[in-house]
Amino acid sequence: MLRSLLLACLLAAPLVHADELVSSAAGGREVGLTIYHADLALVRDIRKVTLPAGESQLALTGISSQIQPETALLASDRPLEVLSQFYRFDALSSDALLERSIGREIEAVRVNPATGEERREKAVLLSIRDGQAVFRIGDRIESDGALSPWRLVLPASPELRTEPTLVSQVHSSSGGDHLVELSYLSRGFSWEADYVLRLSPGEDGMDLLAWATIHNATATVFDKARLSLVAGEVNRLGGMNAGALAGSAADAGDGGDGRGADMPAVSAVAPEDRQFEYQIYKLDRPITLPARQSIHVPLFAISRAPVRKLYRINAPLALFGASPGVLDLRVQTALAFANTAPGLGRPLPSGAVRVYQREPGGSGQFLGEARIPPVAEGDEAVIEVGASLDLGARRRQTDYRRLPREEQEAAWAIEFHSTKSEPATVEVTQPFTGQWRIVEESFPHRRDSTDMAHWEVPVPANGRVTLSYRVRSR
Repeated sequence: MLRSLLLACLLAAPLVHADELVSSAAGGREVGLTIYHADLALVRDIRKVTLPAGESQLALTGISSQIQPETALLASDRPLEVLSQFYRFDALSSDALLERSIGREIEAVRVNPATGEERREKAVLLSIRDGQAVFRIGDRIESDGALSPWRLVLPASPELRTEPTLVSQVHSSSGGDHLVELSYLSRGFSWEADYVLRLSPGEDGMDLLAWATIHNATATVFDKARLSLVAGEVNRLGGMNAGALAGSAADAGDGGDGRGADMPAVSAVAPEDRQFEYQIYKLDRPITLPARQSIHVPLFAISRAPVRKLYRINAPLALFGASPGVLDLRVQTALAFANTAPGLGRPLPSGAVRVYQREPGGSGQFLGEARIPPVAEGDEAVIEVGASLDLGARRRQTDYRRLPREEQEAAWAIEFHSTKSEPATVEVTQPFTGQWRIVEESFPHRRDSTDMAHWEVPVPANGRVTLSYRVRSR
């Protein structure tokens, strides 16, 4: 009961800061936020204030509760000198408030249980520990333990800030209206891209809709803010990059919010811009960011872009040595599109892609989802959708022997089988270690890197085929 009464008394008492000019968000402002991928935003807050000539104290409320105060810059359209500034936001907990009143005069209230009469006495707060206060009334020492009849009332403190506030001591050469802009960096903001890919019934075309999921983890509401979203990794002090946490936020599902519905015609919902090495999406209308909530906004939509279906096997590492046995390999189905298609040709930020396909004359079905890395303009995006039921493969080692000069040689065979009514090409990637070379093979390979071989194996309809290869290593 003590704690609730403390808070009630404090909230009921208006806090007055002598000789201070207060500008609140409710008084009107224009606010813009540039939000990076994780835990960072640049806030620009423009307000109209009236300042006297000479020195004055200006308090700006309604700012982010996670502001980095050392980054705050206050500017004006008229000559204005900032002499000093500090940030305050006091948590309204009873322990914190009591600690601020240690050594000060407070009021102790006691109610007569028989008559209901309330008696108030002046007291001095001596200490606070584990939520229990010790105070002096005259020559007596009392405490507010569980059985204590006392409750404490604290006076309103002019130093208390019950909402995030930046206080600046400023000097103006002349009095009058100023258009001031406060800019600062703030933690607590992030965004990630979410994509909906609608595959055509013929599986050779797609519609692509990109959404931005924007998170505001601060305790501040930003009403009708102009938003810019930055795709790119910004270096941060302390070893954390703005893109380092992009994958840590929970993926937003389709959730029946309409993002799996029919795609609009080709349009750029968010105008794009390039600055330095970053892609910036500027939302074309003001957005309200509620405190401690997330919102979804569209970025762009593409209709009827070409797409192709792939079949892939990422085989595990081939180890040299006698390793009998058979290993089943999963044939993965993927979709690929070039980031040069009409309406594309733009840097695509990393994010989750959810794939749907509309049945002829029916509703759409969910096919799978995957996360794509950033895709540069001109590159190819590949989305792993799921495993194929009609294609299968098994790998077995067919030979192994040691050779002179510390060399060794091994042979493998991957047997493919298909129940598909049309032929298919399966891309196989196989990693190796050491200094290796392929000395025999049934299909030509491509060496993608120092440790990776790549084959494209044609598998006949309703048939079987074998990829065999012999590798020498030292």
